[in-house]
Amino acid sequence: MRAAARRLGAGVDIGSFTNHPSDVAFDPANRGQIRAAWEAQGEPVAWLSEVIERVEPDLVLTLDPGHGYTGHVEHAVASELVQEAVRSSAESPVVFLVLNRYEALEQLWLDPSQPTEEWDATRDCGTGPCVKLAVEVGREHESQLGPTLGLLLLLLEKQETVHLRRVGR
Repeated sequence: MRAAARRLGAGVDIGSFTNHPSDVAFDPANRGQIRAAWEAQGEPVAWLSEVIERVEPDLVLTLDPGHGYTGHVEHAVASELVQEAVRSSAESPVVFLVLNRYEALEQLWLDPSQPTEEWDATRDCGTGPCVKLAVEVGREHESQLGPTLGLLLLLLEKQETVHLRRVGR
């Protein structure tokens, strides 16, 4: 995660919450179990609230709480927790959900959430198209490199638009 953040010129705050194995993390029936495990390990909303108060972001991007990223339930739970922390924040940054809408997979898998914004993924991010940087960063996130993400990274290189849904402020 730190290597990926360096590539993006971002900072990283990493909580000490369990990273569940794939058979747990991709089963929606485990949503409550995942959240309960994290809450037993240290109050994730309080931790996220502290990070938000310290960083004072104007903008928060998080994943869709219904679908996570590629159906990853931990991502969905994390999004839910982030949104709770933002709601309790004194500053209330603007919040966008990154939706699971991929042109290459449109016939197979389409997040039903409707976007309020579209962002051009082919724009230049300083070293070339942003989508190429996203793929490079994704490849550095080795704990997520499995068959699903591997396929998505191949398809992501062809992605021209990132679909967002504004949900806060």
